[in-house]
Amino acid sequence: MTRVAPRWRRATASLIGLVVICLAACLLLGPGKLGVALPTSAHLVVLYTNDTRGELDPCECSELTGGLARRATLVEQIRAEGFPVLLVDSGDIVGRPAKLQPMLDAMQRIGYQHVGLGGVDGLLRDAFVRAAAERGLTVHSLAMGEGVAPPDVVVVEGFRVGIVGVGSDHLGLPASKVCARVSTAVADLESRADLVLILSQMGRKIDRAIASRLSRGSTPVVVVGNRVWHDLVEPENIGRVIIVPTGYLGRWLGRLDVTRLMGATRVEAKLIPVAPTLKQQPDVQRIVKAYYDRERAAAKPAPVPTKAATLTGDPSDCIQCHRTQFDTWLTQKHSRAVATLVAKDKAIPECLMCHSQVYRQERRVPSSEDIDDGVGCLVCHSPAVGHTGEERPFSVRRAAGQAQCIQCHTPERDPDFDYAAALERIRHWDEPVAIAR
Repeated sequence: MTRVAPRWRRATASLIGLVVICLAACLLLGPGKLGVALPTSAHLVVLYTNDTRGELDPCECSELTGGLARRATLVEQIRAEGFPVLLVDSGDIVGRPAKLQPMLDAMQRIGYQHVGLGGVDGLLRDAFVRAAAERGLTVHSLAMGEGVAPPDVVVVEGFRVGIVGVGSDHLGLPASKVCARVSTAVADLESRADLVLILSQMGRKIDRAIASRLSRGSTPVVVVGNRVWHDLVEPENIGRVIIVPTGYLGRWLGRLDVTRLMGATRVEAKLIPVAPTLKQQPDVQRIVKAYYDRERAAAKPAPVPTKAATLTGDPSDCIQCHRTQFDTWLTQKHSRAVATLVAKDKAIPECLMCHSQVYRQERRVPSSEDIDDGVGCLVCHSPAVGHTGEERPFSVRRAAGQAQCIQCHTPERDPDFDYAAALERIRHWDEPVAIAR
């Protein structure tokens, strides 16, 4: 008597056989030869940044993360993993007009493809768009204009990614109108895309409003916002929309791992610090150095004015009565603030504003004659010019207070700054001093 396998077993065996035949045909003929558009990759990496604001490299006063040359190295390391990479920036890139060229040159070398508009980028709109186009960068904004890309789908090795830019050129519009425009754009893209990216410079309130309006649907939507999201520890999910953590001043690189399986797309997000231990990519390092060289050449030292014309009250004036304090100051970093810049070829106005007492007070690039320039006596103790012992209690500020220090020791430049600890590090007095806040 012949035993017949149950019907479900025969059906399963037939299905398995059919799958094996199809896979074999795919291997022999290659993708697309069977009339089926097979994806060329099941994994895409989207790298994103935001709000670099012209920060070519970090302030050298502390071991900060960041710097375009280090970012370039990190991107190269991720590309070496072998997955296709899409590199985008949500905007607020250049920070100041003088940095338009070096910022976009560096981004071209790093391999950016798509950027939004924000901050000074928007103020320089036409010049920014032209310069970006010359370097192969596509600028996205719903506020259309010459050279600006509308919402569109780009294909990266089989992955279809919709991109919508909503930049600072929308800030004057009512939130409801912005949300409506973004919703319309996403609705047009989502049926043609595996993933939709929104490059936004609109801020927390409007980003959440956009996410709420787009929460229903199956195609994942990722909002790459501006610096207001830098305090997010984990991505914020609103329905199918993911608002991802962002960085600030180029300190972090965002990474989205996009996986497609059985018709569904999964997105995982994280921030990676651009660590000080990363080597600087040579090509980008040369671009950054060329900028500092140009700025330094343009900012030539001015002659030292006569004593009667200056009110800097440099430390050499104070040494006559305060020798002990002067000698202590010489051992501290404040006394070497300008020398630090000179050694790194960064003695340019944007850095001298904090590093040089001469520049802060006279808007004059210090010369070799300004041997005592740095963060000197008057930065903390002004006004003190020409005081006498009798007038001293009234004309000299004994303790500067935290408000003075945080003009330069900002959360961005010195995130670990502790006023009380810093005060002890610059101690040059004997008696206890009440901490002024």
